[in-house]
Amino acid sequence: MSRKSFSNSLLFHWTSQLIGSSSSFTFNMGIASTIGLAYSFKLMTSPVLLALFGLINPAFLTVCVYRFFQELPRGLNIGGISLSAFSGARRGLMLFGDLTIIVATASLIFFGVLNYFFFRFLLLFILPIMLLVGLRFLYIIFLIDQQNKS
Repeated sequence: MSRKSFSNSLLFHWTSQLIGSSSSFTFNMGIASTIGLAYSFKLMTSPVLLALFGLINPAFLTVCVYRFFQELPRGLNIGGISLSAFSGARRGLMLFGDLTIIVATASLIFFGVLNYFFFRFLLLFILPIMLLVGLRFLYIIFLIDQQNKS
């Protein structure tokens, strides 16, 4: 049974639709930042927004980032930063830890334990923006690497 290449996978297709072009990337950055700021400043405090933009969106983006780490060439050194920490079993443990932190923070905000501006701003604005920018960067590196291979 042949293994399907990453560029033919559903996750890659979703990622390319999310951040593949500069217009879709800008649109998603605008949506994430607008909703994140509105929720952080308590202009909109719906639990649905917290679930979508504070739990599902960061979790999905985190899974995408870790999957792109797996597909990058071994020994890639980006500006002096080695990605070797994201290889092997450590990647799975780090992904599990990151997802646990996202779920725990969203749950604690929902139940009112950490419902302070700093935590809302961190989870619904800073984290999605950082993940979108990082994912766009990894997506471009992946495309360049695929062009160099062919």
